[in-house]
Amino acid sequence: NRNKVQFLNGTEFSFYNSLNSVLFLYLMFVESLEKTNEKTFDKLICESCGKEFFCGANIEKCWCFAVEVKAETLAELRENFESCLCRDCLLKFSKKKFSD
Repeated sequence: NRNKVQFLNGTEFSFYNSLNSVLFLYLMFVESLEKTNEKTFDKLICESCGKEFFCGANIEKCWCFAVEVKAETLAELRENFESCLCRDCLLKFSKKKFSD
């Protein structure tokens, strides 16, 4: 038995078994997350590495709120960067002293 679904972006996906069903659900989740990010989060460029990422600080629902950064490191980051950093860079700086 074959099931066929069309995503909002026009992409079609067919699934035949439970593995394909799991993949289908994952793709639906990713698509809905991307649409949510486009509507509520700001798309920014990381000042440290240049990578594009989504920031939700403006709506107080950002992933960065869960990252622990020492006050000293945070102060140094604010001195050196004007805007938010991507997840990878923020995690990197949170794990070591900024001036190292």
